[in-house]
Amino acid sequence: MGETGDTGERDEQRSGTTMSDTTVHSDRDPEAFEIFVEESFEGLARVESLLLSAEAGEPPRDMLTVMFRDLHTIKGTASFLDLPRITSLAHAAEDLMARMRDGVLAPDREISGMLLRVVDVLRTMITEARATGEEAHGDAEGLTAKLRERLERPAGRGRSNAP
Repeated sequence: MGETGDTGERDEQRSGTTMSDTTVHSDRDPEAFEIFVEESFEGLARVESLLLSAEAGEPPRDMLTVMFRDLHTIKGTASFLDLPRITSLAHAAEDLMARMRDGVLAPDREISGMLLRVVDVLRTMITEARATGEEAHGDAEGLTAKLRERLERPAGRGRSNAP
């Protein structure tokens, strides 16, 4: 990734939207929604950067705590803003992070790949919600189900044990 200061510009470039393109669901506070979008993009960029650092063999010591906190914030604010698909996907990812943080699950390539996919899907869904006021369907439900399935699988039964 790049320096953290240009996250919003990169996300706008990636999403093709700007703040002036924002359309908000009529029941949502436009200012609160825009803060959610910006903070979510920042959090997702942080999660993505941490996952890529871990794959490169350089995981920061507080990685799981930071990632959990970012996903928790996205989940909570999405719930407040009545974005149930975003809430559900972020919640499943948060639960996976909590299990790793608590030592119940060990990070591995499968989990890392799933979490990178979560970042991509959440970014797409939030971009769509920003542009149209509604959540994109995408493959959020399928990915949420995969995360929940992984949560149910006993530790040590992953496809690869290396991060």
